[in-house]
Amino acid sequence: MWRATASVGALGLEIALSIIIGGGIGYYLDLKFNTHWIMYVGLCFGIAAAIKSLVRVTRAAKRAFPDEPAGSQDQAGKETKKSGGNGAGPN
Repeated sequence: MWRATASVGALGLEIALSIIIGGGIGYYLDLKFNTHWIMYVGLCFGIAAAIKSLVRVTRAAKRAFPDEPAGSQDQAGKETKKSGGNGAGPN
């Protein structure tokens, strides 16, 4: 659970760095080869890497935190109540 939480927390940094690194490599290659289009290719690779990491983290989060329906069951297979009771005693 903590591993998935850490992955979700680091997602913003991972997205920003992949785009910056892709654009930076493209910019460097533009300067080296005296062109003006390689930076855009680098940016596209950076954006593709960012999308890939977003999909990876989303899938990991879905596996770690599955949705529970309103009438979920406990480990013994008994249906549990989310709230309620008659007010006498702890729920």
